Amino acid sequence: MAKTKTTEETKTAATKDPMANAPSYVKQEDQQVPQADSAMPFPTLKLLQQLSPELDEDDTKYLPNAQAGDIIITDGVNVKIIDGDIGISFSPLLVRKVWTEWIPRKQGGGFVAVYNSKEECEAAFTIGNEIVISIDYLIVSTDVADGNILSPVLLQFNTPTKMGVARELQKYIAQYKTMYGVTYQLKKKKQANRAGQKFFNFQISPVGWTEKVLYTQIEALKTEKETIFLPLMDESAF
Repeated sequence: MAKTKTTEETKTAATKDPMANAPSYVKQEDQQVPQADSAMPFPTLKLLQQLSPELDEDDTKYLPNAQAGDIIITDGVNVKIIDGDIGISFSPLLVRKVWTEWIPRKQGGGFVAVYNSKEECEAAFTIGNEIVISIDYLIVSTDVADGNILSPVLLQFNTPTKMGVARELQKYIAQYKTMYGVTYQLKKKKQANRAGQKFFNFQISPVGWTEKVLYTQIEALKTEKETIFLPLMDESAF
């Protein structure tokens, strides 16, 4: 007669930590991640807010099937809309920290330049322009892959509230000692500022170690894309 599991054994199996032990193929070592304090030739991920141009019927970026809290991925022409409650699974590929200079909106707005360091920015930016610090992650997700082809996507943390999420992701990367050996889930979460105004932010949580076949693919992709990602980007990517 087969042994029946006790209630306690069932609970233990159901709550097993998927991050308990790293697989042998995941190379773990301390990761150098920029501290949270762009645009690229890659599709960009964006979390829609109530005032996003994609929700304004009079804007050229208007998406009739989108709503606040949705996640979109766009290359400037094509757009994928993802339910923010479902989100996507992803693995970080590469990370960098940049300082982006913008002309203020009241003066017409527009991209000016991107700098790789605070010192470079302070030496070159135009007084009166706005500087936005961004932690940029290049990520890969099988949920948005084109068939079997993994296409890197740009995930930017470029506001004070998003920087909090960046610090959380940095904590996980440091804890598990691997950049792309862990798979995370990216969803929306609702927050409120000090004035009580509600908005959506990212929510990130580890869901398990990256499967071996995918890990090997990502490892090869990193070598291919790092020379494109790490230098300054092209203005046309905006």
